[in-house]
Order: sequence, then C-alpha cells, then structure tokens
Amino acid sequence: MSLPVVAIVGRPNVGKSTLFNRIVKKREAVVDDLPGVTRDRKYAEADWAGTRFLVADTGGFIPSSVTGMEARVKRQVELAIGESDLVVFLTDGREGANPIEKEIATSLRKSDKPCLLVVNKVDRMQDTRLVDEFYQLGLSDPIPVSAAHGLGVGDFLDILVSKIPRREVGPVVAGIRIAVVGRPNVGKSSFVNHLVQEERLIVDEKPGTTRDSIDTSLYFDGKKLVLVDTAGLRKRTKVKESLEYFCTIRTLRSIQESDVTVLITDASEGPTKQDKRIAVSSRHYGKCLVVVANKIDLLKSAKKRDLSKAYHNGFSFVPYASVIPTSALLGSGLERVLEAAIEAAVESSARVKKKRLAETIERAVERSKPPAYGGKWVRITGCEQKGVSPPRFLLFSNLPAGISKGYLRYLEKNIRHDFGFVGTPIRLSVARKK
Repeated sequence: MSLPVVAIVGRPNVGKSTLFNRIVKKREAVVDDLPGVTRDRKYAEADWAGTRFLVADTGGFIPSSVTGMEARVKRQVELAIGESDLVVFLTDGREGANPIEKEIATSLRKSDKPCLLVVNKVDRMQDTRLVDEFYQLGLSDPIPVSAAHGLGVGDFLDILVSKIPRREVGPVVAGIRIAVVGRPNVGKSSFVNHLVQEERLIVDEKPGTTRDSIDTSLYFDGKKLVLVDTAGLRKRTKVKESLEYFCTIRTLRSIQESDVTVLITDASEGPTKQDKRIAVSSRHYGKCLVVVANKIDLLKSAKKRDLSKAYHNGFSFVPYASVIPTSALLGSGLERVLEAAIEAAVESSARVKKKRLAETIERAVERSKPPAYGGKWVRITGCEQKGVSPPRFLLFSNLPAGISKGYLRYLEKNIRHDFGFVGTPIRLSVARKK
C-alpha cells in the first residue's frame, strides 16, 4: 500500500519550506529524500515514531487568485489538498491571522480533509498571545512551533502521526500489478486505452486502494494483470497533467502499489531527466521495471537505428530493465510490453538453490578477489538468498566494510549472468561471517 501524504499549505512566506526541511532533517538516519526529486526539495519520505509518510511542500496559497502565477499555485495547492491524507496549515505567529488565512481556512473546511493548524515563528513557547489569535479561524487547536529553531517540532510531529487517518482500502485485486507511469504527453492514456479496447483482452474495472483510483484487470496469455490507478489515464480531466505536484504524487503512489513499473517515454525525445527520476524511484522501491520507447512511428529510419544505444546509455543505472519500442497510437509493440512485465514479475519472485548460488559466488571470487582493506585480506565466506520481490541476498565476510559498492556490482553481474533476474532490481548486503 502507498504511503499516506501530508501536505504543508499556507500563504507565502510563513516558513513552509523551513518546516519541511526541519521534518526531513529531524530524522536524518530514517528520512530519505526521494531519489530524483532532491533538486527542488519538494517531496520527502519521512518516518516519525514508526509511522512512515510522504511530506510535501507547496507554493504560497492565495485562494482568491484567478490569473497569473498565483492562480497556478492556487490550483496546484488545491490538487495537493485533494491528494493528501492530512493537511498542515502553517501560519505566521508574528504577523497574526490575516484575511488570506481566513480564506484558506474556509477552503480547508470545504475540503473536509483532516487538518492541523500550526503557528510558526513562536520562538518562546510561553508566548501564548501569538497563538490565541488563530482560534478565530475555526480549525483545530493551534500548535505553536519555531521551524527555524526546532522548538515544538517534536510535539507537533507526535500529534501529526496520531492524526494521520487510516485509509479505507478495498481488497487488493489479485494478479501482477502494473503501474503505467511517465511524463505528461508521452502516450500513457493511449497505451492504456489501446490495451483495454483489445478484443482478446478481458477488462474489469474495480475501485483501487486509493480514494479515486481505478484498477483495471486484464487477462493476457492466461495471466491476470492489474493496471494500477488508471482513473487519470482513462479519462481526460480538466486538470493539466503538467502540474508537477499532481504528477509526482500520483506516480509515486502508483509505483508503490505495483509489482512492475512500466515507464512510458517519448522515443522522439529520448530519455529525459524526468524519465530517469521515475526509473530511480522504481529502483528505490524495489519494483520491476520495463521501459517503453513510445511514438516510434514518429522516428525516421536513421534515428530508429540509434534508439537502442540512446536508451542503453540513458538508463545504464537500471541495466536489468527491458526497453520495448512501441507505437501506442498504432497499437504496435504493446503485447511485448505485457510479456516483458510478466517475465519481470516472475523473475522477481524466483528463488535460487543455495548450492548453485554458492558456486556462482565462489567462481566470481576466484576470478576477482575483493581488494585488501586496512591492510587485511577480505574474504567472502558465504551467501544466502533472504527474500524475493525484489530478490535479496546476504553475503558473509570477515570484513563487511571492505566490500565496496563496485565489488557488489561485480557480484550482482555474476548472479544475473547465472540466474537471469531480468527486469528486477537485486538487493545485496553484507554481514560479518557466521
């Protein structure tokens, strides 16, 4: 199931980004910025008191805005509220409640979303007069914090995790769960719509595990496949998909709820930075990956010949991913995508025999021993498979710190050579020998 989403909203310059950064830095050992989205520092995965959640920063919210950048920010924040499980409404205790915040409070009440009212810039917790004024907004009891100095943030987070609502989830539809994701305008809707209109595919739509998602079931070559959260792909909405918040949150949720990520890209543009960020997120969550080079019908012959090299280089950090050229518009190559997704899911759940695994590792070490570490020889004394989806392996060594990431990549290549694991990431970790 995907992580609950906490959105921080408020008018401009009340300290939303400061509070966001404080939450992230508060638990450096546990909180990871989501791979690929660190440039703008808008989204991060957090853990507080054992509760994991996705925290999102948003732009300054002015509800009455109707034109220009403020209107675009307003729409983005409205989407953030719609996608969130809990809203943190941040205000400025030094300036007090103003008309904009009264507008925001009205909007939040209409949204019917759980909301925490937080008063920032309260540098002395005893200074209650900075907080009392905000009772007039008619929301929850105001929570005083100083995001800049960290005062009150721990108490605020205790309240936050206690208020994150449990999602109402229906039964998860059985089958191989596939997330169709990608940048705006790369052909995701055409891909899904063409699949569900195929006569040989039996299609069944059921409510998914999030509030407004639809899971679409297909039967392909005797296998049941479930396309996760196709609601936004099957319907043309009034909301432009280019809104970054909406796209990112929806994409991350779909990836988390899937077994296989099908990443749709535009072959006429080649791999872009945003495509790579999505691929990194898929790897981060341990999901299988199939990369689709869509719109090949728009390519000239010369560019088609260079396509494989461009994608091999562009996605070199996920060498296990299959790259399938398609034309969703013409319906070509789509069955190959489904075949690759099924293969990846099967490979991800595979287990290898202990004896064969030991032989693979022994041969790899014989060909290239790990370099010495701190003047001592590094030995690998064994290996066990500890889990599946994704496959997880535990190596044993006399000096675990001496096994470098580069050497782990070398061992991973040997494991893949002998056992396949096409389409799925592999996790390798090292422990001191038994």
